[in-house]
Amino acid sequence: MLKGFQYIDVSYLVEMSDNNIDFITEVISVFKEQVEELHSNMINYLLNEDYKELKSIFHKAKSAMSVMGINEMVVLLGKFENKDISNKDYYDLKKIIDSFGLISENAKKELDLFVKEF
Repeated sequence: MLKGFQYIDVSYLVEMSDNNIDFITEVISVFKEQVEELHSNMINYLLNEDYKELKSIFHKAKSAMSVMGINEMVVLLGKFENKDISNKDYYDLKKIIDSFGLISENAKKELDLFVKEF
């Protein structure tokens, strides 16, 4: 049930919910809405060069990704969460934000499949 996913590892979610599908479904639903907003904010903060807010969003995104076991993104976001960032980091930040969008979309598909199979 928990194997075969490339992006997600929901074992923590399943364990903390005590296999409660209603709770799991609610957490996944909130996550899916949240990553849309986080991604949009990341783009806006980068374009507006608001690096303080971007770091704050990275922290929130890292927490959300952690709950869903999206460890690749947790590592990427963690690299910039505590770093002083500026215009010189623009292309690296853009790559991370683009990766966040792509990984989020793929993770949402896997989460839908997980719920369907649960």
